[in-house]
Amino acid sequence: MKMPRALQIPGFGQYCLGQGLSIVGTGMQCVLVPWYVFYQTKSPLALAMVAVTTALSLCLLCPVGGVVADRYNRWTILIISQVVALAQAAALGLIAMTGAFNLWVVLALNFLAGTITAFEAPARDAFKSELAGEDTLAAALGFYGTVDTTAFALGQAIGGVMIVSLSGDAATVCFLVNAASYLAALGALLAVRSRTVPVAPQKMPALSMMEWLRLVSSGRLVLGLMLQTAIVVLFCTRFDPLLPAYAEGELKSVEATGWLKVAMVIGAILGGLLMGRIASKESQLRWSYRMLIALPVVLLIWFVIAWEPISASLVVVIVSGVLLVQDRCCAASLLTSVAPQMRGRVASWRITLIWGLEFLVAVPLGWAAATGGVLPVLIISATIGAVFAIALWLFARPRVSEATA
Repeated sequence: MKMPRALQIPGFGQYCLGQGLSIVGTGMQCVLVPWYVFYQTKSPLALAMVAVTTALSLCLLCPVGGVVADRYNRWTILIISQVVALAQAAALGLIAMTGAFNLWVVLALNFLAGTITAFEAPARDAFKSELAGEDTLAAALGFYGTVDTTAFALGQAIGGVMIVSLSGDAATVCFLVNAASYLAALGALLAVRSRTVPVAPQKMPALSMMEWLRLVSSGRLVLGLMLQTAIVVLFCTRFDPLLPAYAEGELKSVEATGWLKVAMVIGAILGGLLMGRIASKESQLRWSYRMLIALPVVLLIWFVIAWEPISASLVVVIVSGVLLVQDRCCAASLLTSVAPQMRGRVASWRITLIWGLEFLVAVPLGWAAATGGVLPVLIISATIGAVFAIALWLFARPRVSEATA
C-alpha cells in the first residue's frame, strides 16, 4: 500500500503523532468542562457562560495572535502555548480533585484556555506550511485535518466513557490526563524543529477590518468559505453546547451525553477516512459545499426521529462525520488560497469569526433553551441553516477553476 503523500514529508508524521496525543486530551477536557459545570450547577445558563468565556477571549485576542504568528517564530509560540496549557489543565484538575468548585474560577480558567488557543491556533495552522512546503501543503492540511478532528473526537469519546463510568470523579481524571498529554506535543515540536523551513518574519500590522473586508470581497472563493463558516457556527453546531441539557431533557439521562460523545468519535473516524482521500485543492472545495448542504439535513433527521439514546447515537455518527469533512475542507481551502505570509492572520480571522458568532449567540441560545425548550431551539436552528446552505450553494459557490488559479 502506498504511503499517504503527507507522511512522505520529513518529520510530518512525528508532528501529527505528538499533536494527536495532545488533542485527545484537549477533546476530553472540552467534554468534561461543560459537563462538570452542569453537574455542579444544573443550569443551562451556566453552560452558555462556559461558551461565552471561551468565545470572548478568542474574539478579543485571536487577531493579535494572527499578527504574532506572522511576525515571530511560530515554533517558539507553539512551545510557550503548550507549557501554559499544561498549567491550565493541571489547575482544573486540582480544583476537581479537592472539591473546591467555584463557577467563576472555572470560567476564568476557561477564559485562559481561549487565550491560549488565540495565540496557538494561528501559529499551528501557519506552522504546517513550514513543515510541508507549498507543493504538498494541500495534502498535508487534509491529512492533519483527519488527525486533528479524529483525535479530538476520540478524546470526546473517552471523556464520555469517563462520565458514564466514573461519574463525579471523571473531571479529576480527565483534567490531569489532559495536562500530561501536552508533554507529547512538546516532544513532537522539539523533534521537528530542525526540519522546518521558516517563513521570513513579516513586519506587518494586523489586517484592519477594512483590509479584511476587501480580502473577503475580492472573490467568491474566500467569501464563500467565510460564509460557510458562519452558517455552520450559527445554525449547525448549536447542539454541542446544549448536549448535556438535551440528553437530560429529551433522552431522560444526563449520562447519555457520554454515549453521544462516543458516537461522535465513530463518526469522526469515518469522516477522517474520507478526508484522508481528499488531497487536492479543488476536491477540498467541492466537498466543503457538499457537506454544508448535508449537515443541516442530517441534524433535522436527528432532532425529529431520535427520541432515545440508541437512535440518537446512530444519527450522531453521521452528523460527526459530515461536520468533520466540512470543517477541514473549508479550513484547508481557505489557507491554500492565500499567500504563506498571510496565513497566520487569515487563520486568526476565521477563528475570530467562529468564536465571535459563538459569543453573540451563546447567551440568547441558553436563554431560549431554558425558556422554550432545547429541542425546539435545535430544530429551528437546523431549518434556518438548511435554507442558508442551499442559498450559498446556488449563489456564491465558485467554479473549481477559481480554486486552482
